[in-house]
Amino acid sequence: MDPRIVDKIHQMVEDGVQDVCEMNRHIQIYVKNTLFACKPFPPKSNRHYFPSRSTIKNHMYIAISRQRLAKVDQENPGFSLIQNIAYFTQKISLGRKK
Repeated sequence: MDPRIVDKIHQMVEDGVQDVCEMNRHIQIYVKNTLFACKPFPPKSNRHYFPSRSTIKNHMYIAISRQRLAKVDQENPGFSLIQNIAYFTQKISLGRKK
């Protein structure tokens, strides 16, 4: 599949598209109006530009998973990873001194 299509799927998931049929329509419009605006249109059987529903669904799942992981990383924005390590290392060392 064309990497620009994958990027478009990820972008549309970020914008809130959750339905595979709706995503398919967005992909068709994107291919027609952006990728092939002044070029001959590829056949709809070309999976490079028109992925199957299951392929779209898989890429949507990957995009949603990445969003979830990004949200987990942002749960505690006041602390960086190094600050968290230092905090817990200090907490463990204080607990051992007792």
